Amino acid sequence: MLCQREEPENLDLLENCILEPKYDGSRNLFFIDFEHNYFRIQHRSLADYTEKYPEFNLEELRKIFNKNCKSIILDGELIAKDFEIILSRNNLSDIQKIQMSSKLNPVKFIAFDCLMINNQDIRFLPLQHRKYCLSKAIEKKNNLIEVIQFWEEDFSTRYQELVDWGFEGVVCKDKSSEYLSKRTNFWLKIKPLQIDEFKVIGYNEKSGRSSYGSVKTDRGDVGLLTWANLEEFNKLLDEVGLERIWAEVEYQKLNPSGKARFPIFRRFVVKPSEKYQSLTSEENEDVEDLKIGV
Repeated sequence: MLCQREEPENLDLLENCILEPKYDGSRNLFFIDFEHNYFRIQHRSLADYTEKYPEFNLEELRKIFNKNCKSIILDGELIAKDFEIILSRNNLSDIQKIQMSSKLNPVKFIAFDCLMINNQDIRFLPLQHRKYCLSKAIEKKNNLIEVIQFWEEDFSTRYQELVDWGFEGVVCKDKSSEYLSKRTNFWLKIKPLQIDEFKVIGYNEKSGRSSYGSVKTDRGDVGLLTWANLEEFNKLLDEVGLERIWAEVEYQKLNPSGKARFPIFRRFVVKPSEKYQSLTSEENEDVEDLKIGV
């Protein structure tokens, strides 16, 4: 189940909802079957990440779950003290490095939904009921799996508090909603966003979520949204050159390496060349006079 975006100013207009903190993590499903000794971590890309996180295993999980829980499927996020740790661990393949990283860079799974319990599919049940099943399945406090906290009132206040505490934002969910395997407005994500201008340094046709590629910037690749964006970029290349092209981008934050998280392209901006910017104010006036006289 995936979220639609919503604006912070509409938070108090939402009804019959709960509010959860939005963690900066990696979305995964946990498939656990104690009776058949089966466990799998499935990334949202459907890749099997079980071996990348050896700290999660049936021996440890049996200590956490209620003894009446024979099997369960959980939806949630793997989190660490920094999202870069998650990215690094997801890319490891060497067994020794995986084992070492599990000790040096521990992670936790934040469970926010339950899809199946004791071989019973509960996706069609209301969210409130699924939350109840989840809370009963995991009763012991531990360092591996945590059931997400949620609120049912004062959404604007909670949102600001959570953002101030460093959370990525919040997710508002309809209490009566079923679990659907698609993007839906029953789940709404609200995140504070920043807008800035990034220097364009090239083009990457293989990057981006669409078929239009991405512009390479000094803050990472930014995907183009439409064919018109790509046409405009090519036109600007011919008319003003790459040096003067910038991209106005909406993004969440900069990660430690200086790259923008979740960048969204807004528009192209043409700026004076570095040579033009370095001129004195009097020289700039002379250049403007020349341009006017052309």
